[in-house]
Amino acid sequence: MKKAILAAVVAGISTASFAEVTPYGFVKATYLRTQDTNNDYKPFFAQENRTGSSDFDDQAKGQISVKSSRFGLKFNNESKTSGQIELDFDGEKGNSPGVLKSDSGNIRTRIIRIDHKLSENGTVSIGKIWDNFLATIPHTYSPTMIQYFQGNNGFITEAIQYAHKFGKLDTNFQLQTIGTDNYTVSTPLLSGKLKYNLGDHYVGVAYKMGTVNTEDGSGAAESVDTSGAKVFYSGNIKNTNIKAEYHTGTNLGASVVGASLANLSSSNVATSSPATGGDDIKEHGYLVSVKHNFDKFGIFAGYGVSEITNAEDVVADGKISKNSAIRYGADYKVDEKLTFFAEVTNITTDYWSTADEEGKDQSGSFMDVGLLYLF
Repeated sequence: MKKAILAAVVAGISTASFAEVTPYGFVKATYLRTQDTNNDYKPFFAQENRTGSSDFDDQAKGQISVKSSRFGLKFNNESKTSGQIELDFDGEKGNSPGVLKSDSGNIRTRIIRIDHKLSENGTVSIGKIWDNFLATIPHTYSPTMIQYFQGNNGFITEAIQYAHKFGKLDTNFQLQTIGTDNYTVSTPLLSGKLKYNLGDHYVGVAYKMGTVNTEDGSGAAESVDTSGAKVFYSGNIKNTNIKAEYHTGTNLGASVVGASLANLSSSNVATSSPATGGDDIKEHGYLVSVKHNFDKFGIFAGYGVSEITNAEDVVADGKISKNSAIRYGADYKVDEKLTFFAEVTNITTDYWSTADEEGKDQSGSFMDVGLLYLF
């Protein structure tokens, strides 16, 4: 199916009369190494004895990978309409030696959008685009952890969007739909973002709200009210860039497809309904990320936390209630398009214990070393 879609897209582009078709993307060749995490390739959480064999679990795992590479096309004609298509190779299934099959899930569509300018400062878009609730991107070379604890595809949504610029103020509003097997919305979710630009700095707020119609563990229909808000900042001080954000929300796990800011406890992955009782799941989190450049050489570091604040009411025994991470790394610009990088993320995950009402900490780590070639 994906092959047919891609063939149609390529054929359409080749026969259309575009004034400009611009390819872009990157090739990322990397060596990944993990220790005590719940997934070798996307280590969102620290976990101990996940296979039941402590001898195996205590060993670090290594993998050479190019799956985070990306390819896209931006196209324009002489009208006010433009578009974008972006693919990556970061699908969930299949990593057989010498094989890369679209039907195994490796080739993944990230962005497919159409933009139309209504005025000098106003643009309407429709398609698969970035979620407004994605505010700050910490410094990292690991696209699958573009935010702390999240996979980047979790922040791409199907939506109708209107963006308007008022001088230094950028505004963006979306009506989003959620389209997995168990997620539907009778009324599209509303999401918005306001960003105020101050030269080398910007500050902003983002929000999300709506009702998701889903089903509980028994298959019964259920409606979940979901909402979230965040503030964010990015600024440059000489050769140093600082990024920071703080978020809070209720039942956010129901309103973000894929990995989510609220996907800490398995009790709220599908429905945002707690395993014990009917209380809403409340959460908060923050991150700070800093990078300093020395000509061709750069160093970066960051710290982030995401936590369910009412874990004692909504988290089942042994499920995740909190995640935190410290990330640090360096890069070197070999030439204009080629960069060498290395980064390490140390993860601490709390597993809730209903017996003593406190979390049991587990630690894990993730190392990513490689080359990034932009084109």
